[in-house]
Amino acid sequence: MAKITGVGGVFFKSKGDNAALAAWYLEHLGMPLEDFGGAVLRWPDDKAED
Repeated sequence: MAKITGVGGVFFKSKGDNAALAAWYLEHLGMPLEDFGGAVLRWPDDKAED
């Protein structure tokens, strides 16, 4: 049987203060925003390099 190894994406839309949004992601989700403007959910048990 196939096994799920990841999630395609979860998206939040927002308007306005990008710095406040980045702070919210970091505080509540523990996810810093990346240079491209999004956050990456990293699976601790995923050892793949891709």
